[in-house]
Amino acid sequence: MLFNNQPIEDTEKPTLPTISISNVTASTATIQGKSTDNVRIDHYEIKIGTQSFKSTSGLQDVTGLSKKTEYNVEVVAVDPSGNRSDTARATFMTLDTSAENNTWQKDKVYVQGDRVTFNGVNYEAKWWNTGQQPDQSGEFGPWKKL
Repeated sequence: MLFNNQPIEDTEKPTLPTISISNVTASTATIQGKSTDNVRIDHYEIKIGTQSFKSTSGLQDVTGLSKKTEYNVEVVAVDPSGNRSDTARATFMTLDTSAENNTWQKDKVYVQGDRVTFNGVNYEAKWWNTGQQPDQSGEFGPWKKL
């Protein structure tokens, strides 16, 4: 930045990134980090498990994950002056590859934490339920969209 043709030193760090995790399968996931800065975000440093990525948009598709495994995600936003945000953290679990375990079934009993796929979308049970179609659950229903 310039003020009266003199460079102004940027010492303000970006805000703590928010992390969104989507498109989770048995071996892949999409990570999205978002932050703001008084100038702009230059790039994001995204770490998932042992893999590290540098992304200018904050969007990163991750492959090569292990099925039914919990992963820790860390995201740091960096501005053009090298100021780094605090580290944002999140966790998620990849799916099991067994179709029987993942495809929603009308007559099956589900308990809190069970994950299913319905019409290509992943859901997690918020509590015990049976016969409750995930895409019709709504905000207060037994399923949350992942």
